[in-house]
Amino acid sequence: MKNVIKYHKKLAKYFLGKPIYLDSANQKNPNIRLCVELPWQETQANMWDTLSSSLTNLNFLEAKVIAGKALDLLIDFNTAISSMPRTHADWKIIEILQNALQRDILFITQHSDIYPQALFQCLWNSCWWYDNPESEAHYKIPIGGWNKENAPWLAEGKKIYKLVEKWRRDRKQTPWFRSLRPQQSPLGISITEFRTFNHKNYISKVVFLPNGSNLISGTNGGKVEVWNIFNFTKVRVMQIKGFVTGLACSANGIYLGACAGYGEIIIWNTNKYDRCISHTLNKNEVPNDISFSPKRNIVAVACNDGIIRIWDLETGRTIPSLIGHQKRANYLAFSPIHPILASTSDDSTVKIWNLETGRFIDIITVSETLQLCFSLNGSLLAFYEKSGYITIFNVKSGKKVLRKPIPGEEYVVETMSFLPSKSNLLCVSTKGIRFTLDVKTECFIDTLDLSSALFISRGFYRFPNISFSPDYKGIAAGLDKGVIRIIDINRYIENFIVWNHIDPIISTAVSPAGNLIASHSDDGELRIFSTETNNFEIIHQTSQAIQFGFSKDNSMLQVFDSYNEPMFAYNLLRKKKMINFIRDVFFSTEGKFLMNSSIYESISAIYSSTNNSQEEQPVAVFNSNLHGYSCDSNERIWAGGSSNYLYVLCLEDIAQFN
Repeated sequence: MKNVIKYHKKLAKYFLGKPIYLDSANQKNPNIRLCVELPWQETQANMWDTLSSSLTNLNFLEAKVIAGKALDLLIDFNTAISSMPRTHADWKIIEILQNALQRDILFITQHSDIYPQALFQCLWNSCWWYDNPESEAHYKIPIGGWNKENAPWLAEGKKIYKLVEKWRRDRKQTPWFRSLRPQQSPLGISITEFRTFNHKNYISKVVFLPNGSNLISGTNGGKVEVWNIFNFTKVRVMQIKGFVTGLACSANGIYLGACAGYGEIIIWNTNKYDRCISHTLNKNEVPNDISFSPKRNIVAVACNDGIIRIWDLETGRTIPSLIGHQKRANYLAFSPIHPILASTSDDSTVKIWNLETGRFIDIITVSETLQLCFSLNGSLLAFYEKSGYITIFNVKSGKKVLRKPIPGEEYVVETMSFLPSKSNLLCVSTKGIRFTLDVKTECFIDTLDLSSALFISRGFYRFPNISFSPDYKGIAAGLDKGVIRIIDINRYIENFIVWNHIDPIISTAVSPAGNLIASHSDDGELRIFSTETNNFEIIHQTSQAIQFGFSKDNSMLQVFDSYNEPMFAYNLLRKKKMINFIRDVFFSTEGKFLMNSSIYESISAIYSSTNNSQEEQPVAVFNSNLHGYSCDSNERIWAGGSSNYLYVLCLEDIAQFN
């Protein structure tokens, strides 16, 4: 073993002594063998310092991109973070660069021949904002404030933003597209818990925007809805005529397209969600799928009459259609690299089209095909046949390289995609089974049952529409009860908890600490469920609709009626209601005190929200029914208004004056 390492060291040192570019003056002809072998030899030789130096050398990184080896570069980083000791001073830097590279690898690969500087642009925009102190101003301060655990700019060790600043100084970079604020989803953020979004209609399609923060859903009611998956809010709602049959977004995230059962096709610009293309087809031309080209500014739609219609996104005009299928065209997939489009049809063929000539260059005869996708380098096309087989087709040679049945006969592949850094095909079935096919070994390398997380195995939901998140760590499943559920497919939480009200649930709220969940149902019960004990208690029962929310310090639940008038506050520490029928509730700055006014008594009282005693005694009382409460940042001076009088109270001496 030592002899092997010795030879790897010799080879690594040999390549370290060679120039990165064969034409050092112009830097257009990279030393391809050096680019391919150097990181691998350094890894095999356990030369962690020189490996780190190579993977943080912008000249080397860009040379590898220019050489067309951007995907290999991602493999270098994956291998480095799995091989390099975590105690190494640069391990965290390498991991951050790997995360940033994986996020933008498709964009970098697509522009490697005309804009290799895209590598620097993408790494700057992700990494500079990761731990730069300026980032603090763009994020909401968490409960308890910033610390070394939740703020990378406060953590110890080397800072990635200083490295990219050095790159900029060394390269004297010409102007580039520089982000002036952090990305919505910071590096290191992944979907690690269940998230659910409710609709009133059956969800027919779901798709992530490339930014990773927004999820798009289409329903049988003709609604296209944009969700923010990090703060659970609905960003935008658009309308389209009929059942949403196709939903897609462009690789750069600028365009969002949908097609529906009444023949309508709409393309929105995601900046303001204005329509840039709107077209209606005839009844026999119903659109079934829509797809954007990653390399060209066009969008294609597969239709019932077997024709694939194409629009220019800049002009909004139609481009000559692709005609050749004898029956309904179903699914589309653009090559990420080449001007090629693949389409499936009920005529039992998969056609591969040359977009420059408008003619097909290959016809693959198969049984009914339900899904298809290209590998990131465009060399392989994978498609799933309804007969239960996955077929891999080599686009260049025109030959099938693999045809293999999926592991199981009772479910159908709903979505599939090649992973960025490997020749692995990731698939998820309608029954919630995730499996990965290694194209090289022709084996399924891992399988995971997500059905209980999606409620599929319990019979609640069937036939989900599933979309991968941009980082391939999560999936969004649109279920037939009007629910979208998002889960982490690599970190599956097995103890997902379900508890039932008698009637449908109207609303829910989760406490800031995440240990309590409040729910209200048509059965009139307001329950608080503990995720720590898996038990719930009924704290209120009413026939009217109510609203509720937790205080920031996790100590109180505020309950309001349907007119947003406060009904009562529930002390979660003492498990006891405060004053019934209160007129107003106000929490202090840090949440240590609660002030409320009674409707039936002309008093306003300040309570300690952190008092654990069973006695409910106020800290101070105003002899008037006040409104417009306020307190200072130290929670010491309190003020409120009543009629024409201003009441001010100091908690230190309980002195009252007006």
